[in-house]
Amino acid sequence: MRKLLLSAAVLLTAASTSLKTIASDSENKSASLMSVSGQVVDYETGEALAGVLVKIEESGSALYTDFEGKFEITDLYPGRYSINASYISYQVRSMDLDVNGEEKELIKITLNQASLK
Repeated sequence: MRKLLLSAAVLLTAASTSLKTIASDSENKSASLMSVSGQVVDYETGEALAGVLVKIEESGSALYTDFEGKFEITDLYPGRYSINASYISYQVRSMDLDVNGEEKELIKITLNQASLK
């Protein structure tokens, strides 16, 4: 009986330690998640562009800019990403983005109108 109780105590201690490790790992991962926000504007006029599709290829994140041309993409791990902005009658803009994990990334994307040639 004593051996059974000792074995149960050892198993409970090991399970408790494992759960603490799992919780700690998930806290560290969520702490390292970053967000990227910015604004998309017309290159010539500086006017904000609403409804621009902004995508980050590597994460599969995609959204549209709000009425002020602003956007925010969350849940990105530090690293290098390709961000694309596309809008009707404008040239698609692709750019590389380094998310370094030190601070929130803020970017400004300018789009040129497409020529009618």
